[in-house]
Amino acid sequence: MIEEAVASGVPVEAERLKVMIWLIPVLLALTAFSFRARFYAIPMAPQTSSPLTIAMVFGAFLTYFILGLIVLNVFLSLILHGYGGATDHPEDLVSSFWQVWLNFGTISLSTFCLVVYAWNLKPEVRNLLWNSGRKSFRSLFLDFRIGMIMWLAAFPFVLFVSQGTEWLVSYFFRAAEPSEQQTAIRLLKSIGYDRSMIIAACVVIIAFVPIGEELLFRGFLQSWIRKILGQPWAILITSAAFAGVHFSVLQGIINIELIASLFVLSCILGLLYEWRGSLWAPIALHATFNSVTVLILLLEGRR
Repeated sequence: MIEEAVASGVPVEAERLKVMIWLIPVLLALTAFSFRARFYAIPMAPQTSSPLTIAMVFGAFLTYFILGLIVLNVFLSLILHGYGGATDHPEDLVSSFWQVWLNFGTISLSTFCLVVYAWNLKPEVRNLLWNSGRKSFRSLFLDFRIGMIMWLAAFPFVLFVSQGTEWLVSYFFRAAEPSEQQTAIRLLKSIGYDRSMIIAACVVIIAFVPIGEELLFRGFLQSWIRKILGQPWAILITSAAFAGVHFSVLQGIINIELIASLFVLSCILGLLYEWRGSLWAPIALHATFNSVTVLILLLEGRR
């Protein structure tokens, strides 16, 4: 829609305002329905009986983030050793094709190790993380379906915030137009249209990333903060951390749009986690968001 406005000579800011105005009645209707469904009815008091400790949360973050850095540095060090230490930037010796595969492998390995780490904790901690100790398979499948359907409710809120912050950035800062989506499109173009790479990208982005990030942020971090401060603060602080780790220096002022959108999405994921009492619901919503984004990027990349 924004690209069509540019092509027709309509100011982009005016087109964004039009989108936001059309979204307002949709958001009001969704908010009213959410209150009737008691989506926002979450307890305020901390849950001091939680078996989750700060050491477990710290171990989860080390497992997920530090492991990826170790794998990447070991791989690049081997390359540097193979070239006899002839360069201070071994990543320059790796083609963009293999750099992408290395990133895919690092994310997959980090997620796998985090799941193994969580699985080896005490049973009561595992049940707390996944909130699935008393749920049947049919109930868990229902949580997954609800998470997918929740995309219809979450997307208008995220789009409204994205358009609003993008309008503010372009109006007050006169920022250049490139966004995170366009960066992702350039990445897809840089790796070409290799079918195996596209399939690997879809598996990592749609499966491994939602499982790893939801287990880490909703399962570990939000559950631990809930123990101390209660659910509202747990959702807000976790959402701020979730948005913050996606900060990209290369995006400059455009980070405002990205972080604001991810903060809203994370709040919805946190509410869904508390509402359904299962980690599979936010995983499904996160995976659906990523699926739609990948589909859009692939279509845009082929224009």
